[in-house]
Amino acid sequence: MASFSPLPRAGTTPNWFASVMGTGIVANAVPVLPLHLPGLRGAATVVWAIAAVWLVVLCAVMAGEWRRNASGQLAQLRDPVLAHFWGAPPMALLTVGAGTLALGRDWIGLPAALGVAWVLWVAGTALGLVTAVGLPYRMITGRVVDGEAFGGWLMPVVPPMVSAATGAALVPHLPAGQARLTMVLGCYALFGVSLFATLALLPLIWHRLVRGGPGLAPGGSGLARGGPGLAPGGRGLAPGGSGLAPDGPDLARGGPGVAPGGPGLASDGPGLVRGGPGLAPTVWIVLGPLGQSITAANLLGGVAPFGAAGRWLGVLYGVPTWGFAMLWLVLAIAVVVRAGAPFSLTWWSFTFPLGTCVTGTCALAEVTGAELFTVAGVALYVLLVGLWAAVTARTVVAVGRVELRRFAGTPEVQVLGRR
Repeated sequence: MASFSPLPRAGTTPNWFASVMGTGIVANAVPVLPLHLPGLRGAATVVWAIAAVWLVVLCAVMAGEWRRNASGQLAQLRDPVLAHFWGAPPMALLTVGAGTLALGRDWIGLPAALGVAWVLWVAGTALGLVTAVGLPYRMITGRVVDGEAFGGWLMPVVPPMVSAATGAALVPHLPAGQARLTMVLGCYALFGVSLFATLALLPLIWHRLVRGGPGLAPGGSGLARGGPGLAPGGRGLAPGGSGLAPDGPDLARGGPGVAPGGPGLASDGPGLVRGGPGLAPTVWIVLGPLGQSITAANLLGGVAPFGAAGRWLGVLYGVPTWGFAMLWLVLAIAVVVRAGAPFSLTWWSFTFPLGTCVTGTCALAEVTGAELFTVAGVALYVLLVGLWAAVTARTVVAVGRVELRRFAGTPEVQVLGRR
């Protein structure tokens, strides 16, 4: 069973980059807010600068960690939880790049901001496509330890959606004609990459939740609570017993069992790895592709050379998706409250996904002029700032404790321990 302990050293695991994402989205949401208060943009620019500096620090530490302990970093690509969080670094690059163009230009000027934004967009998009293809491939081929579906499964496939949303801001800076058209079409393609991957994964996450969710099931573990098998044959899903197909290993990856009593989903078997209450905050990650897709659809609709059709597409897609996102937000709050999740880096799941709902809601307010979205956008931003402040404070305290342990010679704690 998975158990969460205090934080690993900053930059040694990919989920640390979620803190850059969460900090950056607090800043990036300000320029699109329908409410403009004196000093708010200046404060947002300071927050963007903090996120940018923190990104540089984490990248430097991560690069050193790869040189020092490459085998340990490669092992994270097999971990059933950490492997998926390799989607965080590309989104951190994209978030800081977008903030550079939207806010950093006030400090460094438009030419420099545009140059930085392009470099980070290209790097984040390329790395995001690698994770969007590479992590699912590693799961399919058994190179990631089997684990229960959780919100983190979306992390590798969300970066292309972030690229689509942030790429829209770069379109006006390209020459009119084919250059802009290519960029717009490319962003719509990235939108599709992430959207359909999310639609493929979301039912698995929903199924996991309704069967007992991370840390929510009585007794804490199994997906199935009954007898020695899920179907006649006892140990598998089909007669024949050992896998998902009559002959066994075809679909089950050698599966000696997919039901309690065998090494598959059994609570004390060595196969599937389960999460505990510490994974409950990752339910919020589902808000990420929802909010980001609303943002992307409306921003791209505003720059696409398709006239009113692009804007209407953004509204027709965005409003129903926004409704589902609000449903999921309420559900996510209830899940976390019910689970009583202890503090860990998964708490950063409360920030960036909610921030994308802020930008998506504000985009709908801009396009439709509806006061519903104006009020909702401001309310969601207030919630975002409150959660970000709380998570940041807890992270700073936890990091201080880790450094004190290291100074005192106490062995380093890890993000995830198995026992």
